[in-house]
Amino acid sequence: MRAEATKDARIRYHRVSEALMNLSSTARQIVFWLLIIAGALLLYKLVNPRGNTSQPIDLTTLDAKIQSGDLKQLTVKQNETVAIDSHNQTYTVQLSNDAAIPSSYQTTQRRTTF
Repeated sequence: MRAEATKDARIRYHRVSEALMNLSSTARQIVFWLLIIAGALLLYKLVNPRGNTSQPIDLTTLDAKIQSGDLKQLTVKQNETVAIDSHNQTYTVQLSNDAAIPSSYQTTQRRTTF
């Protein structure tokens, strides 16, 4: 009985593979390109899951949000800071060494002579 079931399974498998081989070259090409497009879309979704929905703000506004306790998460990177508030809104602050830094964050330089 087991040999007959294996034989029937082989026959069904060969029928399916023969049906795929009997597709015209145009149909095979369409299936190929649909698989390529589906793979590209899946790869895009994997790399960019939520898109760019961040709102740029300045350091003073970010400091106000920190002081009010409105932020759920704060990530400080080398060139930017990303903050997520309690409403899941993302804010981005670009960090740089230019003169756009508010005076409350600037340190005064003092000379000390010994």
